Amino acid sequence: MPTNSRKWNEQKYQRYLKEGRGQGEGSDYKPWFNIEDFSSKGFSTKAPGWKTYRSHEFVSKPQPTLESTIMMT
Repeated sequence: MPTNSRKWNEQKYQRYLKEGRGQGEGSDYKPWFNIEDFSSKGFSTKAPGWKTYRSHEFVSKPQPTLESTIMMT
């Protein structure tokens, strides 16, 4: 029987912790969720962060937002 990979359970939580998700600082920070974690027909994009030296992931159309304003200053 196929399993729903979007379901949250203790095993997935422990795996994310073991992978170091949600931990680190600056360029070593690993986000808790990645764009690839979700199947969607929506729009997503990755943008390089010039202050953090890591990729930032957005799940909406590129537009002037608080995040992009902060990243550009």
